[in-house]
Amino acid sequence: MLWWEKKYADWTWAKNEQDLGEFLDDLYSSKKFEFWDIDRTDVAKTIMENQPDDFSSLSRQVYKVHLDKFGGNARHIGDKNNFHLHHIKELHQLFPKAKFIHIIRDGRDVATSYIDMSKIKSASDYRPRLPSDIADIANEWKGNIEAVRNGFSALPTDLKLEIRYEDLVLNTEDTLTWVCSHLGLDFESSMLKFYEKNQSKKLEPDEFMAWKSRTKGKIDSSAIGKWKTLSQFDVSTFEKHTKEILSLYNYDLSEQK
Repeated sequence: MLWWEKKYADWTWAKNEQDLGEFLDDLYSSKKFEFWDIDRTDVAKTIMENQPDDFSSLSRQVYKVHLDKFGGNARHIGDKNNFHLHHIKELHQLFPKAKFIHIIRDGRDVATSYIDMSKIKSASDYRPRLPSDIADIANEWKGNIEAVRNGFSALPTDLKLEIRYEDLVLNTEDTLTWVCSHLGLDFESSMLKFYEKNQSKKLEPDEFMAWKSRTKGKIDSSAIGKWKTLSQFDVSTFEKHTKEILSLYNYDLSEQK
């Protein structure tokens, strides 16, 4: 959506019907869009049938085709993408009723994941390219959270929610019930079996399994507190750059213990 919003910001069906082919060319050139595995003819047909008269409506048609492919009747469409954290205000303008959920994870554990990711052997063009220097990781984590907090500052209270990764993993049902309430949904126990659908429908491409294999497994708490395997130097360096934010989200600093 965000990559093509400026080019198609003035989209109206009457004006752009003839430009549908160009939009589809752009859409199908988008990074990772090939993994959506949806037929171009189906997208064109859906857009033509619904005749979207603005860009946000146009974007919804693409999501609709993706949803139809998996046989769903969704009341909500969600898109988890780290790219969005720097574009909350733009997304809010496109979708004024959209709700935003920010999942925060202890940055020191994020650092261990980044370091592990740097060791992954993959020929994929989409393999993670992340910093491995502890100070660089700390500054990126801090910058990402500050970007979200800045974006959230402009949102109405009922459109934003922050949860901790640790609460989601260790107190899953209560945390999901809270999230569902925020979204106007009822919690269902089947949500806890997300990994079964990921396995049966291959919702993540095989190409990504080198770094996304956990999406096919049950909830696992083994990555919580993994930062304690870091050297004291690395922990101190990370906390030096991020101690205010760690404390803000109730993560105990190592120097306090």
